[in-house]
Amino acid sequence: MGQTLDGGAGFRGCLRSGAMEDAFRQDVGAFLAARLAPRPPSNHVVVMGAGSDDLEGGRAFLATLAEKGLATPGWPREWGGLGASQQQLTVVAEELSRFESPDLYPFMVGIGLVGPTLMAHGTAEQCARWLPGIRTGAEIWCQLFSEPDAGSDLAGLAARAERDGDTWFVSGAAGRTTHVGGCCWPEPTRRSPSTRGSRRSPWTCRRPASTCGRCAR
Repeated sequence: MGQTLDGGAGFRGCLRSGAMEDAFRQDVGAFLAARLAPRPPSNHVVVMGAGSDDLEGGRAFLATLAEKGLATPGWPREWGGLGASQQQLTVVAEELSRFESPDLYPFMVGIGLVGPTLMAHGTAEQCARWLPGIRTGAEIWCQLFSEPDAGSDLAGLAARAERDGDTWFVSGAAGRTTHVGGCCWPEPTRRSPSTRGSRRSPWTCRRPASTCGRCAR
């Protein structure tokens, strides 16, 4: 019996077989074909960040992919992904390129940075709170990266995070943000006393980033 997207833990090993890779590709392609519009040959794949900021279209697209773990295929299954290998990720990307899709740039800070940071360093409670909304695009994160006196030079960052018990207090300013429009939460890049370099970690300011003076500067 062939494996599907819901296959067991041994599926990754089976991908050594060309037949099993083809079966995985067919499963992915069939799922997408039943839900997405095919991309006409004349339409080029949109470069991320060059399209329109259709947030609701992006959310609908991610929610559809999330039904089978395809919104975040590299994430572990327990957090809504496929636990995909690099080979599987390549297959998913190739299959997705055959269909129309919105520009997902507004969602990539959450999916590509915040989500992996939480899974690597967060608690189970934090992951349960934040990962579902990131995976489906329900909650959008922006990146507090540049500073007024440092630009995008990480070596020149002055913002700091000081720990007091279970709470981190962040000081400093962000000169601009990455995609603050429509964002729910900011993720800063800051220094902490435990390191001589810069570190990145999720930080929630408990209000929409687009209305927060510290985030919208």
